[in-house]
Amino acid sequence: MQRKTRDGIEFMARTGFAAKGIVYLLLGYLGARAAVGSSQAGSTDAVLLEVLRAPLGRLLLTTLAVGLAWYAAWRFIESIGDANGKGHEPKGLAARAIYLVSGCIYAALALDAAAILLHWDNDAGQVRSFLGAFMTGPLAVAAGLLLLAYGVYQLWKGVLGKMSTQLNERAARREAGRWVIGLSRAGVAGRGAVFVVLGYWLVSHPASGPSMASTSGTAGSLNLFARFPQGETFMAAAALALMAYGAHQLVHSRYRTINVP
Repeated sequence: MQRKTRDGIEFMARTGFAAKGIVYLLLGYLGARAAVGSSQAGSTDAVLLEVLRAPLGRLLLTTLAVGLAWYAAWRFIESIGDANGKGHEPKGLAARAIYLVSGCIYAALALDAAAILLHWDNDAGQVRSFLGAFMTGPLAVAAGLLLLAYGVYQLWKGVLGKMSTQLNERAARREAGRWVIGLSRAGVAGRGAVFVVLGYWLVSHPASGPSMASTSGTAGSLNLFARFPQGETFMAAAALALMAYGAHQLVHSRYRTINVP
């Protein structure tokens, strides 16, 4: 592959990680506002609308849409092209399957942003609503169990496990400081906790799958925190964790090793 092509793919991937980080930062910001009672916890669509309302909103949303599309494309490269060398063993295939699902999710989010910009009626949010109608009963329980397992793994990884092998921790500590890695761990563990809550809710309330899928799983789980005793405190903690995860993605944008196949 030519050097210019490889550099272009690397730039695409780094821009995609930055776009994902911005989405999580804004999700956390809207959740924090909800925790103090100034608004409702936002869905990903609410995040996109928040960007659109900002100064130069259309330009910013266009840039974010492109970044999300590029992130989805990079996930497909990781899955189909096996950019990270996961191989064809069961563990590697599972990781590549996660990349594929992630790519589909962010492709839908990029389509959502384009729909808002172009005033489409049949946007990605409606596509999610249609697909979410099937996420009930046994399918919702299965999805909940997968989310529970993934959330527990992310909790362990954030607290005790190794960070991504693609992340150049040495360069991050040298240039930005040790706190960057601590913040990244908090973000990974915090998002894991959010996934655990969402997975538990789907397993115990399988009929709620369609409504949660039609908005945003992460935002839906933030609203679930509000039902706990001292729910505002739990929601604020979850919102801060999502913001930390957004920062973690920005760290990846700068310090991740991009393996172009």
